[in-house]
Amino acid sequence: MGTKVEYYEGISTPKYYIVAVRGMMEDELDIKGENGTTITLKLPISRNDNTMALTEEGVVKSVPRGGNEELIGKKIRFWFSNTDFTIQSGIEIPGHVLVPDYDIIQVDDEMYGDYIYCTPIYKKTGLIYLPTIQEISYDSLQAPKQEWSDIHLDKGVVARENKHFPVGTNLFWGNPNAARQNWDGGFLIKRKYIQATGDGVPEAHYVERKKK
Repeated sequence: MGTKVEYYEGISTPKYYIVAVRGMMEDELDIKGENGTTITLKLPISRNDNTMALTEEGVVKSVPRGGNEELIGKKIRFWFSNTDFTIQSGIEIPGHVLVPDYDIIQVDDEMYGDYIYCTPIYKKTGLIYLPTIQEISYDSLQAPKQEWSDIHLDKGVVARENKHFPVGTNLFWGNPNAARQNWDGGFLIKRKYIQATGDGVPEAHYVERKKK
């Protein structure tokens, strides 16, 4: 079980940024009763799901030892996949989440660390049209379904400031599974997965290597 503590100015953790969020479920709800009284109700759902309605953004209130002090007060976007684990096994700070540096995706309007945001490259239309067809399964109990797409899933155009490539650069990452699709209507990709850049990218194609 984790430890629940209140947030105070100046508190910090050894490994995590403390980030204030608005999406956390409140433990209690106050309603007005008769004659101006206030009735406090306990919300039972918080016992089962601490990350219910959790958003992926917040404001950095504290940095860990050796962390990036410039992030204090900045609005960030982050993965919250580790948040529930942190709450259950570590420290729970009501109204806040604990975010490791490697889970920070974006700071204000600029991508952070190795993350890059790309908008799609649409397929050319003509007499012969070959859409992208994927076999996708959202339920392990059902057979995969075919989804057709008018965009390339293995490439995109850099659309936000980052530390690696200028905005407008064509990027090719090859394997569609390397990028998170439909993130802000585009792709979220890490620098290490980029295979090629330049004007020739729209003509490049991913070919899956067959296992021997």
